[in-house]
Amino acid sequence: GSEDARADAGGRVVCGRRRRATGNGVRTGGGSGGREARVLARRLHGSVVDIQTKAATAFHHVASVDAPCRAALVAANGVDALVMAARAHPNVAGVLERCCSALAAIAAGEQACREVCVADGAVGCAVDAMRAYPRRGSLQQSGGRFLEKIAAGDEACRLACVDAGGTEASCEAMAEHAAV
Repeated sequence: GSEDARADAGGRVVCGRRRRATGNGVRTGGGSGGREARVLARRLHGSVVDIQTKAATAFHHVASVDAPCRAALVAANGVDALVMAARAHPNVAGVLERCCSALAAIAAGEQACREVCVADGAVGCAVDAMRAYPRRGSLQQSGGRFLEKIAAGDEACRLACVDAGGTEASCEAMAEHAAV
């Protein structure tokens, strides 16, 4: 793999992230401890709403940077962590909204990232979140944005949206918020 390392004036490595290709074409960072730490924190503290909300927000910011950051987040099982957080807190709209927002940022990138979202059950998770809070406009926007990004993928991704009820959830959101 390639090395994204550079040394500062004292000769210390500033960024030693190695990227290697995975089987699905996603590139992963070997030294991206922060992302792995947040995924681990989600797994260890799944019942703490504040941790879930802040980690999902951090995931959104990381995924919004560029393709290598999205790939590293996917490789660190970030999609699975987001789905687990949303499933652990189906009655907390803020967690659901942040998870959908982070998933949308991940799915906005490469086809391989969308495929992981589909495989990890994120589409059904977003649809469930949208249906749980039909009047929360910000959640409808986040969930709808995620479904839009997934539907922009290949035929399998589009079918996953339809099969999970994404079409109906989107129509329900449009009807509920027609005057907005």
